[in-house]
Amino acid sequence: MIEHFVREYAKKLATHPELIRVESQDHGSDVDLTLFASCEDVGKFIGKNGKMIHSLKNVLSGCKVKNGKSYRIVVQPI
Repeated sequence: MIEHFVREYAKKLATHPELIRVESQDHGSDVDLTLFASCEDVGKFIGKNGKMIHSLKNVLSGCKVKNGKSYRIVVQPI
């Protein structure tokens, strides 16, 4: 569910939405999400002074309350 949200959110911001891919690795109570995007779009997801990625992390931290898992997100260029 979280992977789907991140993927669809990223597609709305991306110049090349067809290249967006999200992978997750579950480590018990922690989940690592990796958002793969074109080099051109990586800056859009990080935002000025990291504000965009910080906002996304805040949304994901709210999911911890619901299912007890901590989410970490990393943006990687393709």
